[in-house]
Amino acid sequence: MRTQIVAVGVLLALACSDQVEDAQQAVNAAKAMMEATKSAQEAGEAAEKAAAEAEAKAREQIPEGATEEEAAAFVDNAKAVAALQAMGKAGGKGPITNWRQLATFLPDKLGEIAADGDLDGATTKAGGMKVTNVKRRYKGGDKVRIDVTITDTFVAPMLRAPFAMAALVEEDTSRGYKKGTKLKGHTAIVEWRKQSQRSHATLMVGERFVVDVKVRGTDKDDHASDVVGLLDLDALAKVEGKAEGGAAKPADTPAE
Repeated sequence: MRTQIVAVGVLLALACSDQVEDAQQAVNAAKAMMEATKSAQEAGEAAEKAAAEAEAKAREQIPEGATEEEAAAFVDNAKAVAALQAMGKAGGKGPITNWRQLATFLPDKLGEIAADGDLDGATTKAGGMKVTNVKRRYKGGDKVRIDVTITDTFVAPMLRAPFAMAALVEEDTSRGYKKGTKLKGHTAIVEWRKQSQRSHATLMVGERFVVDVKVRGTDKDDHASDVVGLLDLDALAKVEGKAEGGAAKPADTPAE
């Protein structure tokens, strides 16, 4: 009888421990979400303020002889550009990277996996907002195809929001699973879909870079995680952007 009581006590203690851990994860996730929401709100407020200021100036600079439609388009364009510039400054953690700085992390080979085609990299500008990403496909055998994408989220804080809830993600079914975890020390969400033979891992690196790995045509549920293991994420986390007219600050070139 005493043994049974002790066993029940141990089970209750373990259950309480699990509940405390779950509660702490929920608190941490809530805090992270609040920070992400606050960052997005600050970016929105900065955009509204900049747009209002730009509108006032634009109305003073409307070209003579402009029609009502042309004047409205002139003002709207000025507001949009100012808002994008303000959001970029409010959302970022320093200047954005150039795609060439990230290209080194997707070399011709990842371990024994060879690239299937050239790297696709771009730093694009829409108004005052810049976006940088690089992507490349790799061939993991006769039918396995691997797509790896790295995106600099410096001007888009809400792209970082899902990772604040990663610890609470947990789905386990006969069709596959989806869960939050850590890969090489970085917050990640991993997914497996049995029917489509798709393994997927998405990571937040350095609180800035989203690394997305999709593996199709595989029978390994953790295939994407294996590919993540071939990436030099610690070096990626140290990459810094460059100011306008300034020199880039790449991390040390990762070993292939």
